[in-house]
Amino acid sequence: MFGKVFVVLLIGLFTVTHIVMAEDNTADSSVDLGQIVVTPLGFEEDEVNYPGYVSVMTRADIERSNADYVYDLLRKEPGIFVRDLTGSGKEVSVDMRGFGETASSNVLILMDGRCVNEIDMSNTDWAQIPIEYVERVEVLRGGGSVLYGDNAVAGVINIITRKGKGKSTIKLGYEGGDYRYNNYNVAAQGEHDFAKYSVFFKHNKTDGYRVNGDYDGYDFDGNITMTPTDYFSVNIATGYHKDWYGLPGGLTAAEISQVGRRGSTNPRDRSKTENTYVKITPKTEFNLAGADNSLDIDFWMSKRRVDTDWVSMGSQYWSQIDTIAGTVRYINQLDLESIDNRFIAGMDLLQAENKINSTTPYQSKVTKKTLGIYVSDVLTVHEGFIITGGIRQEWSKYNFHNVLTGRNQSKSPSQDAYDLGIEYKYREAGGVYARCSRSFRFPKTDEFYSVFAGTIDTDLKQQVADTVELGIKDYGCKYLQGNVNFFFMEVDNEIYYDPVTFSNDNYDEIHREGLEIAVRSDIHEMLDLFFGYTWTNAYFTKGSYASNKVPMVPENKISFHIAFIPFEWLEFNFESDYVGKQRAISDQAAGAPLLKGYFVSNGKVTAKYKGWKVFFGVNNIFDETYSEYASWASWQSANDYFPAPERNYIFGASVVF
Repeated sequence: MFGKVFVVLLIGLFTVTHIVMAEDNTADSSVDLGQIVVTPLGFEEDEVNYPGYVSVMTRADIERSNADYVYDLLRKEPGIFVRDLTGSGKEVSVDMRGFGETASSNVLILMDGRCVNEIDMSNTDWAQIPIEYVERVEVLRGGGSVLYGDNAVAGVINIITRKGKGKSTIKLGYEGGDYRYNNYNVAAQGEHDFAKYSVFFKHNKTDGYRVNGDYDGYDFDGNITMTPTDYFSVNIATGYHKDWYGLPGGLTAAEISQVGRRGSTNPRDRSKTENTYVKITPKTEFNLAGADNSLDIDFWMSKRRVDTDWVSMGSQYWSQIDTIAGTVRYINQLDLESIDNRFIAGMDLLQAENKINSTTPYQSKVTKKTLGIYVSDVLTVHEGFIITGGIRQEWSKYNFHNVLTGRNQSKSPSQDAYDLGIEYKYREAGGVYARCSRSFRFPKTDEFYSVFAGTIDTDLKQQVADTVELGIKDYGCKYLQGNVNFFFMEVDNEIYYDPVTFSNDNYDEIHREGLEIAVRSDIHEMLDLFFGYTWTNAYFTKGSYASNKVPMVPENKISFHIAFIPFEWLEFNFESDYVGKQRAISDQAAGAPLLKGYFVSNGKVTAKYKGWKVFFGVNNIFDETYSEYASWASWQSANDYFPAPERNYIFGASVVF
């Protein structure tokens, strides 16, 4: 049934774009080929020339939205589900293609190519990525393990930061709003001779929507790019983040009736985080035997420390992760009369150490070492036929040391990955494609640990996903630009938390299929429209949960955004998102009440004058009462809900000198 619908949609989009813009089928340098992207292929290429679905959010999109964090930008994206537990950026899950509870372990997050995912089970710390420092965000859907290895099962999100350009400027900014929200930031950027620089500082503080939902954080980020010659450049980037925040926890329906949606039964649970990173990226370009070549080397190190005081449970937890990593990537580009070929070979190295200490009888040190080697090739024939392919082999080794018992254990998993895509460009700005890939993720360091048994389970397997995608994309029509993408995914040995045994285990098999549609329309220079639709069907195919739906995966999601720009200095933005019903986390047995669907709308008006900019925004305009996240608490026989904010207001101003 859905396969027929998909074919009709493909034919419909193909036909409409051809009828509307038939006169533009000839090649023209002014034709819109989508954004220039780097994430899917490892080098700069027009979005239309990749046989898969990739989308881009630019700096203009960021400034137009109500987003406080990068994950807020992702809410409208087809195939992505965002679940915010506290509203502070600290406890946020960004899910692609319906992985539910383990979403953060199956989506690879990069910041200028540096892996932000940690080796433990912690969610991506979006608070350490200031949205004011972000230039663009690229989202690659589908397996990305050939180029990026571990964690890139459902997709890759690459956050590209701002680089200096033009004359030196200083920007001062302030934002305020409900819940005593205050955000002070300052940025400096520019270029001089062969050097470009960008520096950013931010202090962000709020009481939060809920009791004990406060947040107080500081950020410093900076980078400099030096290009002393035409064939050599080096980028040096660094950042520091520190914060303190509350952990309000979940509320059952009975507790909400007692303390209210903004209340908390854990008013003293607290945590703090400290992150530091340094990244050095030299790049060399040269011509050899008539081919353009480049050699990129990335070296980075980071340190992350988390201290948590679980007063409600009478325990404390301390974790520190020290990471050193490097990548080497060689690209060879050979352009012939009718064939263009780009060959990539690379190697990734990582060594990370996770020290864990707690007041429970568990203290350990876990190290993880990883080596990945891959090759990839992109072949373009007559500018209308594109073939991509690649393979990867990755080896990993874990060493576990129990501080209390002195016992040492180890595990050495390995895994291969592949990617094969083909695209036919029926015109310069449009194409149909098919892609198949294998991606994987190794267990997180603390997934090996069994809370119930107090032991290390080295029998836990890595998970493997095989994905097939079919789609069409077209950017050549002024009044209709879009993507339609359909995927099938089979995941073997998917890692999950078993609420019965209180340990992590492997599912037998899970099937996922879905439809992702994005349509953009510039019907007038003053009006931009966006519509997105996601249909996701994720269910167990084997084992005791066979035929049940995967928890925390809504079947339907709809997004609609409109920007109205009546004057160059005035802009109105309205965005609305619907997320359908879903099961709570840990409700594999399908016995708990469903979370209701919710419909949330935001609005923003921005005025600009010379170097000044002021804005006023409203979040949750229609005061929807909802929760993005809930978990089934078997000991209470009830869902624990994490209430989302009601209607609230934000405002701000900035000036550039």
